[in-house]
Amino acid sequence: MPQTQLTALHQGAARSDARLVQSLLLRKAELNPTDQHGRTPLYEAASRGAVDCLKLLVDAGADINVPDSSGVTAMFAAATENYERCVDILLAAPIQRSTQEKNVDIDGWTPLHWACRHRSYDTIRLLLDRQANKNAVTYRGWRPIDVAKYHG
Repeated sequence: MPQTQLTALHQGAARSDARLVQSLLLRKAELNPTDQHGRTPLYEAASRGAVDCLKLLVDAGADINVPDSSGVTAMFAAATENYERCVDILLAAPIQRSTQEKNVDIDGWTPLHWACRHRSYDTIRLLLDRQANKNAVTYRGWRPIDVAKYHG
């Protein structure tokens, strides 16, 4: 059951406070607690471009594939905001490689769809360089190229 408040690890990641995150990890803080929206500390770091915190959490073994209540993962958050370094860290995580094709939100959108939607050009290039499926189709039949064309 989701928690109703952010943990100290959520707060450290959201504030890009790598010292706090590292200290909490050394004290064996729970890696994947969720807030009332289903978001983890890893999601908080990715959605704010907190590269150092994200790296600490990934290296500690945080689950990068935990979706929030809308089906959005840390990868989506980083791709949407064009945080290329965060996307790169998440793509390099061993667990990501095996689940990349299943990484879709509740509407069937992939991180590449979201990067196209938000014109996150650096992230689009990075995702394509890392073999993101450019032909992935949403539940309404949209490919990433369709999203890019529509949103100009």
